[in-house]
Amino acid sequence: MPKFPTESHRVPVRKKNKLAGRKIAQNRRNRNDYRSSGDCANLSLTVWVWRNVNPFLFALNPKKLTNSMKHNITRTSVLALLTLLTLPSGAAVVLNHSFEADSVSDGNYTGSLTSWTVVASGGDPSPGYGTYNPAEADFTGAAGGGTPLGAEGSNVLTIYTDNAANAYAGVSQEITGTTLIAGNTYTLTVAIGDYKGLNPTNWHLAISTSSMSVGTYLTNFSGLGTSLTNDQFNDFSVSYTATGLEPQIGEDLKITLWGQNDDGIGGGTHVPFDNVRVAVVPEPSTAVLGMLGSLVLVRRRRGLKN
Repeated sequence: MPKFPTESHRVPVRKKNKLAGRKIAQNRRNRNDYRSSGDCANLSLTVWVWRNVNPFLFALNPKKLTNSMKHNITRTSVLALLTLLTLPSGAAVVLNHSFEADSVSDGNYTGSLTSWTVVASGGDPSPGYGTYNPAEADFTGAAGGGTPLGAEGSNVLTIYTDNAANAYAGVSQEITGTTLIAGNTYTLTVAIGDYKGLNPTNWHLAISTSSMSVGTYLTNFSGLGTSLTNDQFNDFSVSYTATGLEPQIGEDLKITLWGQNDDGIGGGTHVPFDNVRVAVVPEPSTAVLGMLGSLVLVRRRRGLKN
């Protein structure tokens, strides 16, 4: 038979209220101590993750989605999509990209070519490579260290071939730290000009990697001298998307610029290059597909009752 508390066992109301007040005060102190600790930040992060990520778990069972959950999924998906789809392409660091590293006075030339390597020549016993500061006679607006139309800065790279038809010469640079990665797209863009009063020459742009020998490329774009505009520079580009099947995956990228007197008539030709750029566009993240799936799911379930 259960024992009921007698009068002596009962806690007086006044004492009970006092004990409750002490407990409330102690809870407040504990809460304040906890807020000032690092554990509180960890809990806040956990709560945020639960509130923002957990709705995606409910997406596996659309019938459990509430309006709040659907709104959370839509908002998070849109923000993620915008972030992933609007990521800017990366710019690889091309050293001495506009050939200003070597000091040259107006209308003069130097054989120095900082950060670039002469790779090969053929058909010409004395090709010329170097940094040139064009004069007014070469490009309108170039006088006094001025910048030719379409160029950058006052200096340019000039490649000269002479005395033989089909002679060629080129320079290259390895882009240290920019490696060949499956799915990435690499675009080499160069401003190429045509000196006033000189026959335009043919040119080539190539993308390869550090281990590839001269004449072997991932992609190579050849342009005719007739594609150039006299007395100015214009941008030309070549792109390559890595498939992942290349044995050069993981190697540093290498770019090559060629000048070639391949018109079959011999004689000297010059081709000026400037403002060399390499852009890298990563493969779109597979997360985009997941986000799109969430958006489609919410769209299809709009008719669910609250």
